[in-house]
Amino acid sequence: MLTCTVGGNNPQFTKIIKQLENTLIRISIEMSLIVIRKVDMNTKYLAILPALALLSACGGSTTNTNIYSDTLGNPSTAFANGFVLKATPESAAQINIDWTNDRGERITQLETPTFSLEKGDGNLVTMKVNGLSYEFTTEHRVAFDEDGTYNGLVNDDADNVYVQVYGKQGTSISQLIDGSGTKKSAVVEYMEYNSNTPENGVFGVAVLGATTNPTALGEFTTVNYEGGFSGETTTQDSFSSRRTRFEIRGDTTLIANFEQNTISGNITNLSGEQFVQNEESSLFNVDGSFLLQEGNIIGSSFSGVATTDAALKTFGGLVSDDMNYSGNFYGDRGTEASGIVKGTIANADGSENNFTGSFRTLPVPD
Repeated sequence: MLTCTVGGNNPQFTKIIKQLENTLIRISIEMSLIVIRKVDMNTKYLAILPALALLSACGGSTTNTNIYSDTLGNPSTAFANGFVLKATPESAAQINIDWTNDRGERITQLETPTFSLEKGDGNLVTMKVNGLSYEFTTEHRVAFDEDGTYNGLVNDDADNVYVQVYGKQGTSISQLIDGSGTKKSAVVEYMEYNSNTPENGVFGVAVLGATTNPTALGEFTTVNYEGGFSGETTTQDSFSSRRTRFEIRGDTTLIANFEQNTISGNITNLSGEQFVQNEESSLFNVDGSFLLQEGNIIGSSFSGVATTDAALKTFGGLVSDDMNYSGNFYGDRGTEASGIVKGTIANADGSENNFTGSFRTLPVPD
């Protein structure tokens, strides 16, 4: 009988088991990709189960095991090889719309969803949101560029069901799903409305990709990251349509201190666009910044409190905010730091807004 009780509370023993776990996972997945690359998902994971069963008997975890970027590669490659792209809890946020009330009195709620994209037979792509599945084919491609790539999938074929997914922060949906993408993280924006189940209308943002193995991050001291940001506010009460919304964009900077396991940053150079249903949108500069207060790095994830500075409060007529930022490091060596900002904002007129946004950043060259 196999027993692994010796050293169960010994940190060195736990470290060795974890190293063994990561090594066996890497070997198992590489073998599965070579031998059974073209079989379905359920079969593909069978090659991994014996190693994980042994680790589970020794106190390892089969449900919390991370498969890192150094094994899977970038999200486009992983998707083309048949792996499900699933957002971590740190990298997804959505607005749930209560459609059961009368028009003009709908309410919205901020929540953390489960979100994934999965490759099916042929050109089929399945999006799953909180356990519900929605399918796209090449017939649903939209937002084409001159080079033939496209940046969205929209399916309104089903009876009273409308779903969409678009690339954000430089993500190309076509390159993400055809295997030609090179980015280490993919930011997508999605929406689902089903009039058959009116309480289930949602829209949100998610970051997809294989996270960095935490052992690789230990090689660094401090890394500065820079990139983009986009977000939007949604009224909590009297929501009518997403065609009326306020979007805000800017530049994200992050300072990751891997010696102290801390992270902080700012979102600056803000601009806004006001959308009003059946009207032309209006563009303008926005005063102030979002402050990403010092937070913690745990493994390959990070999180902290986000606040609006005094200038942004004055410009937007804000009284207070209750927000946070979170995300993950992606790529073999923390090549990208991407994530979300979410929370609530209280306005001077007594109303409150939900806020969701995303960022994708790269290391600043030396």
